[in-house]
Amino acid sequence: MWAMSATTTIRVSERARDRINQLARAASQTTIEYVDQMVNRLMDEELLNAIVASLDDPGLAEDAAELDGTLMDGLDPNEDFSAWR
Repeated sequence: MWAMSATTTIRVSERARDRINQLARAASQTTIEYVDQMVNRLMDEELLNAIVASLDDPGLAEDAAELDGTLMDGLDPNEDFSAWR
């Protein structure tokens, strides 16, 4: 049997409440399910944004620059490695 999680009340404007209810109905979800999904999406988006922002770290570019040209170290540049698996 389906068990409902504990719930609580949050304060939002009437406009936000009405819009969330409308969106939940359009998604064939309860308002609770829809808000939970929105929160999870927001958290995922913030995590992705943090990861992308960390890629702009100048230290990472310096580390990568040090490794440039080392991919083929010790390997014959004329050998075809495409069949290796």
